[in-house]
Amino acid sequence: MAKPYWVFSDFDGTITLDDNQVKLLDQFGEADWREKEAAILAAGGKSRQYLPVVYHNFRAKSSREIIEYLRANVRPDPFFPRFVRYCDEQDVPLEIVSDGLHIYIDDYLEREKLQNLVYYSNTVEIGPDGLVFTHPYANQDCGKCGTCKKQIISARQAQNWFVVYIGDGISDECAAEVADLVYAKGSLARYCRQHGINYVPYRTYADVLQHFAQLLTGKSGS
Repeated sequence: MAKPYWVFSDFDGTITLDDNQVKLLDQFGEADWREKEAAILAAGGKSRQYLPVVYHNFRAKSSREIIEYLRANVRPDPFFPRFVRYCDEQDVPLEIVSDGLHIYIDDYLEREKLQNLVYYSNTVEIGPDGLVFTHPYANQDCGKCGTCKKQIISARQAQNWFVVYIGDGISDECAAEVADLVYAKGSLARYCRQHGINYVPYRTYADVLQHFAQLLTGKSGS
């Protein structure tokens, strides 16, 4: 008997076409945040190491200021709600796994009336010197990512689910290494090519929906 499907999606750059954190840091962060992040990544660190550094001296001082800026400057993928409905109709579980911030994920889900979707992310509070992070879904043994997507995926696979993963960037690399089926674009697609990971390319959730629907009806060659 075939394994049932469980779908996980990244948020920044995937459910939204723009990266919320890049937008926030370009607007409210220090001018050299990209250089700081790049140095930490080059040294082998990931988000648990660079998040407190790049959000130090963050100039936005309220959740409202953050949300109002993102609403005006970040484009959501218009096809994601349709994909959610399709998965619901097919009784396919769908959850969000994000190395981003709960503030804007909550706002997006409320605006799109998708509050029933389960998500995993970092949580933040706004302090006098920048954002203060909590990582409820980190892997304490590894300690690199704020949200360990690999750990979350592997837990479902241990329950005999066939895990589908959709992503676009650095925080999705470990997830792509273990997922049973990967949809990738951006730097994640390059990572998959470089490391011999099979993936289905996509641009928006319209592409994902088309391919996944074919897969469920047995018409896809992938």
